[in-house]
Amino acid sequence: MVRIVLSDSRSVRGVMVMLIAEESCWGIDVGRSALKAVKLKRAGDKVELVDVAVLDYLSESEQPPGATEIRQVLAEFRTRKKVGSSEKVAVALPGYTMFSRFIKLPSVESKKFEDVVKYEAASQIPFPMTDVMWNYYKAESAPAVEGAAAQEVEVGIFAVKHDVIKNHLADFDAAGVHVDIVTAAPLALYNFARFEMDIPEQVVLVDIGADHTDLVIMDGKKFYIRNLTVAGNDITKAIQDEFQLNFQKAEQLKIKVGKSKQAEKVFAVIQGVLRSLVDQISRSIGYYRQQTGSEKEFSHLVLLGNATRLEGLSQYFSDNLGMRIHDFFDIVNIELSRDLARDSVRVEVLKEHLPSLAVAMGLALQGLEKGLVDVNFLPTERKAERAIARKRPAIITAVGLVFLLLFLLSLTYSGRASRLAKVLDERIKPRHEELTKIEASIKKHSDYGDWALRVAQIKEFAERRQLPLKILNDFNSSVTSEVGLGAYPQQLDGRNIDEGNVYDEIKTEMKKLNRSKMWLLSLNIEAKEEREAETVDKEKSKQSKPLKPGEVPPLATYGISYETEAQVALIDRGGAQVTKAEVEKILAKPLSEKYGLDPSTLVVLPSENEIIKRLLPNPEMANKESDGSGSSYMRLLLKWRLPLKVTSEKSSPEGREGEPKEPEKKNEGER
Repeated sequence: MVRIVLSDSRSVRGVMVMLIAEESCWGIDVGRSALKAVKLKRAGDKVELVDVAVLDYLSESEQPPGATEIRQVLAEFRTRKKVGSSEKVAVALPGYTMFSRFIKLPSVESKKFEDVVKYEAASQIPFPMTDVMWNYYKAESAPAVEGAAAQEVEVGIFAVKHDVIKNHLADFDAAGVHVDIVTAAPLALYNFARFEMDIPEQVVLVDIGADHTDLVIMDGKKFYIRNLTVAGNDITKAIQDEFQLNFQKAEQLKIKVGKSKQAEKVFAVIQGVLRSLVDQISRSIGYYRQQTGSEKEFSHLVLLGNATRLEGLSQYFSDNLGMRIHDFFDIVNIELSRDLARDSVRVEVLKEHLPSLAVAMGLALQGLEKGLVDVNFLPTERKAERAIARKRPAIITAVGLVFLLLFLLSLTYSGRASRLAKVLDERIKPRHEELTKIEASIKKHSDYGDWALRVAQIKEFAERRQLPLKILNDFNSSVTSEVGLGAYPQQLDGRNIDEGNVYDEIKTEMKKLNRSKMWLLSLNIEAKEEREAETVDKEKSKQSKPLKPGEVPPLATYGISYETEAQVALIDRGGAQVTKAEVEKILAKPLSEKYGLDPSTLVVLPSENEIIKRLLPNPEMANKESDGSGSSYMRLLLKWRLPLKVTSEKSSPEGREGEPKEPEKKNEGER
């Protein structure tokens, strides 16, 4: 939003124009029982709360809402609040979908720091890096240890699987809500607590949701996240079972128990659930101290979520944890805007649901760059799309302001209308025409046109570059499922370690499983260009003129296929003779299911090999069927063509007039 202030005086120099940009952001928390949204804006150094919305799902079932219900509520929210494509929106993923870990790294130069973090992230994150979006947060430098060369830096590493992000964003896309920031609920809670609440450095946050509870142990600028299994619905179900009520009536009784004549009886019923929650909180604090070696006292606990409205809950936690309890029933550092303060209906919504709005507020604070943790899991291509979408309203606003300013000046100084007209013709009008052309170009590509296609091509090219690593990973997975790491005696599965001689049985069975080792001696993956498709609009491109701003050159399509050749050796140290059938079972069959490999293509090769010699206890016996140590081995060749074809689109050499054309290349392999 832009505000214009004009000050009139007797002098021409008395005209003052102030353009004040007011940045705002919606924080949207899609919860288990309702959608909660808060809009904050930056007003100088302060932050104002300008709007709030809480929309319940249509279904009153105790089951989680489906995609259809979520999308209907999101669409209703967008329509009711008139959320446009240019507005910034931040959303939260559930805490249990995110991997998080704090590690200590040596202090290095700033330009090398990100490379060090990336290397450590690959070893810490328990998923392939190609399957996740990850980010990090630099917390603080750890105190130097006596005799150490330099201080260590504490870094938080966070990762979420691509599929989780994609599914979450699909609901917003279907409802027409454009997302700028995707983070996790516990990170939003941390940002909210550090900005809004007057709490000490060491404090425990507990946000009791409907189906899970987020726990955040805050220790200065670092924190520990855990998902607790006891939640608000467990309290509701305890009341439902005791008083034979349906779920909705039990929920209402839970919230209004302080006004009920049966308050003491209701609280006695739910004490078992509360005791389990207290135990999980206590164990989490103890685990954090044990892992970090921290001797700091955590004597403050912040209770958040609608369940905190339960009468007597704060006192129960205080008595059983020995901690001072902080509730969230009033805002301190965030101010109410004038418009919101005058709207009694929205103020009442804010008061009723304030304890459950912490996540939404933390999201909006991150959107205003007021949060300490700036972790964003939004895919890179989406960030580029949002950047393009914001250019159009900025240009329209700039053009409108120029004409509005000229109009107001012409009214104020009518005697100088001719001079203003001359200035308009000589200076302003050409600039306006240029801006109009830029606007038309952006409008033409409002669907991102060829640029979106080009982004998709770059992504496809990157995926093709990673194909060798994927094949190697699948190759390794096929082997380790049968032999070596990952193997486990099925007949011992589920038995108690204390039962008789189970431990000795495990050692014996694992020794049998690990006697066979499959070694990958070489892996050759060759990309072959099969054919060149017709250039898109080839005749037209031959006659094309030099490209104008905003245009892209014509595209050409190339078909790619892959030939894979692998040499493997199977060594058995248990004295059994290795057979070709074993290799087919361990390796060829899994690969045939994944890539269409024909097991009959296995070829037995001479066993003499320099690598095999180094793997055997007695290298001098490498040419024999056995090396004299009870080992047998076999070397085989697998060769297959991948049945997939990847299409790559490249700029045609005929795309620009006057540039030299590169010679055509066909049937060249690239490794």
